[in-house]
Amino acid sequence: MIVRFLMGCGQGVLVPCMSVLIAQWFPPHEKSTAVAIATAGNQLSIIFAMFFTAELCQVPIFDGWPTAFYLHGEFI
Repeated sequence: MIVRFLMGCGQGVLVPCMSVLIAQWFPPHEKSTAVAIATAGNQLSIIFAMFFTAELCQVPIFDGWPTAFYLHGEFI
């Protein structure tokens, strides 16, 4: 539960920081495209991780779900 709280604290600053960076680095007519790409990348990474985890659990060499559990734990 503590780790999940820390993840939320870290992810909570992601969107405000992204907004500030886009506001400073992109001209007004390109800001909407930059925000769309950034948020789409965030959502696509979640989808990719779900498919990757499902495939990883199917491979007997990697010992199934425990490997996926520990692999995702390393990135958190």
